[in-house]
Amino acid sequence: MILSFFKRIYLARKIEKVKSSIYRIGENVKFDLSTKFIYPNKLTLGDNIYIGPKGFINSMGEVRIGAGTIIGPEIMILSANHNFKDPSLLPYDEQYILKSVVIEENVWIGARVIITPGTYIGEGSIIGAGAVVRGNIPKMSIVTGNPCKIVSKRNEETYYELKKQNKIYLKYKKDGKIKNAINE
Repeated sequence: MILSFFKRIYLARKIEKVKSSIYRIGENVKFDLSTKFIYPNKLTLGDNIYIGPKGFINSMGEVRIGAGTIIGPEIMILSANHNFKDPSLLPYDEQYILKSVVIEENVWIGARVIITPGTYIGEGSIIGAGAVVRGNIPKMSIVTGNPCKIVSKRNEETYYELKKQNKIYLKYKKDGKIKNAINE
């Protein structure tokens, strides 16, 4: 009992240390210590964000994740690549090509998704598990696959009505308004 108390204090301090290294971080942001942040000083996180365990976020070229976003386990977000197009060495040289990644608000990203440098994911989009995402994903898109393809769109009327009412899952969960249930 006492050991678990001290373990919780230790883990809470480690999480606070990581949070303090992030450039800008909103309220109610949760992530596991197994997630690796590279260049956290170039990472912006909005309010009510969850990042699943075992993620890797390289913000060398800047990464912005909007409010209300939920990210599954083992995410890989890259905002830099090696220079291979006109290198002075092979297979690439010491220069990096930096391209920011922007994930707008209320995006749901499934497990084991890879997001490449220069990607923009529009508001309210859903990224299916295992997708490899590059380029611009329009708002309300539902995408899957490698390379990802738009397979559907969200219902915009429902989305904007819920947004207007500020019905954000992680906010409701924090406030104790959600009870997890398993349907059989």
